[in-house]
Amino acid sequence: MLTVDLLPAQRPYSYAHELSHLLGVSNEDEANFWAYEICRRSDIPAVRYSGYYSLLPYVLSNASKILSDDEYKNYISSIKPEIIQQLIDQQNFWKSRYNKILGKIQSTAYDSMLKANKISSGTKNYLQVIDLIIAFEYYK
Repeated sequence: MLTVDLLPAQRPYSYAHELSHLLGVSNEDEANFWAYEICRRSDIPAVRYSGYYSLLPYVLSNASKILSDDEYKNYISSIKPEIIQQLIDQQNFWKSRYNKILGKIQSTAYDSMLKANKISSGTKNYLQVIDLIIAFEYYK
């Protein structure tokens, strides 16, 4: 589902993600994978940026789990400060619109719905897009 509040850098990737669901992709990681692939192949720089930028939270989340604190800080420092600031601004934008009670209910319900639809990792499935991209690049 899309919201009119999407920030410009989020729109192409989010539209491609939701379109992949309309075309029959049910897993969130797969929808993320196809959104990334669609965006990165675009001739439009802003659309390509949306594809790469939208993966950044997933990359950072995965990296934080496997890197030491120092390695993670070094990794973050290798990313252009403007991009990190854009990500921080985006997170603040969404935090300002977040209702903790409704968010918890929605998150629990959505996790249960995904699990009921045979996506055993539930909402963690979104993060698994990085595994798909690595496997795709490795085996092509």
